[in-house]
Amino acid sequence: MHVHRSNRTEALVDILAEVVAQPAGDAAAPECIVVQGKGMERWLSMQLAQRFGVWANPLFPFPRKLIERAITAVLGPEGEPSACFEPETLMWAVAELLPAHLQRPEFAPIRTYLADDERGTKRIALAQRIADTFDQYVVYRPQMVIEWERGAGTDWQAVLWRALVARHGATHVAARAAAFLTAVPSTPPRDFPSRISLFGISALPPLHLQLLAALSTHVEVHLFVLSPSREYWADIQSHRQAIRAQARRGVSIDTLHLTEGHPLLASLGRLGRDFQQVLEVAGDYEEPDADLYRDPGTGNMLATLQSLGVMPSFSRPAVSNDNPYSESLFKTLKYRPDYPAKPFADLAAARVWVDGFVRWYNHEHRHSAICFVTPAQRHAGLDAALLQQRKGVYEAAKAKHP
Repeated sequence: MHVHRSNRTEALVDILAEVVAQPAGDAAAPECIVVQGKGMERWLSMQLAQRFGVWANPLFPFPRKLIERAITAVLGPEGEPSACFEPETLMWAVAELLPAHLQRPEFAPIRTYLADDERGTKRIALAQRIADTFDQYVVYRPQMVIEWERGAGTDWQAVLWRALVARHGATHVAARAAAFLTAVPSTPPRDFPSRISLFGISALPPLHLQLLAALSTHVEVHLFVLSPSREYWADIQSHRQAIRAQARRGVSIDTLHLTEGHPLLASLGRLGRDFQQVLEVAGDYEEPDADLYRDPGTGNMLATLQSLGVMPSFSRPAVSNDNPYSESLFKTLKYRPDYPAKPFADLAAARVWVDGFVRWYNHEHRHSAICFVTPAQRHAGLDAALLQQRKGVYEAAKAKHP
């Protein structure tokens, strides 16, 4: 696995262009470049088209799709992903299994929460949250769910997980990834790209990096990482983090001199720091000797921010930092049909748009999590009457058309 780091995306694109200029395997095969969003896909396509004159036959999968394809390429049909463990499907299995387990002592908190759920709306909403959480577990805590299947864990989550596996089998990502890691040293992937490049991805789960490192014994893997510093900075902590770490160790902070390091990296770079730590332990990799870091200088505000390690975002435009946590906060806002395609002209324009968005969100948007009433109706106590009225309409329609 080859890792290329730079503080400038343009420098990384230059190296990517050098890599893809040399065909790997079949010259007619699509060039596989893994990205984290459609924005990065479009920007990369334009940049590579400018460098080559034409850019055709690319393949831009998202990380999880590539991992699923790699597992299937090594394990064959038995490695194909199962829809049973997709969150949209898993939630219905969870909702069906919950009533049968509520009388067990491990499910006392769930039993209390669902005590007044006559219509089952809370159970469905809870099942969706549980399914999403389990989906994160199999990616970020694969060893934990595998140990659950072996009998470890006595809490309600472990019991419920074992019931799901008993129903659907061990066809989830964690189990298939373990089988992949066992098979890949002696089993080259079939019908898989000869070279893959990962570009503009701010973070990957440890499991994905581990699978990519194992895959690199058969496939040329290039990872292009945007990093604000050429030095190792994964151990930088903010002042608050240092105090909390010492408090957990039982050390009095009055006797310590705590060094914070670069304040911007310490306060805003946590996701990048964690990713750097994960990358160092994921497996062996090669890094070119060429120095790809550029000093932007301080000639203007943008250059000054880049010199300080504040990076622009391409795959998630209009987000201050390219990471999935900030993206989730802006998801509802950005997916509104009237969200502007271009940045706001000024702060006043942004405030006008957000004011209208908040008014719509509170007074017009009917939320699924609160039984499709508006927050304003819920806050004013009008939801009970509305839901009772809907129930009457439903019962009348059911009686008319049984």
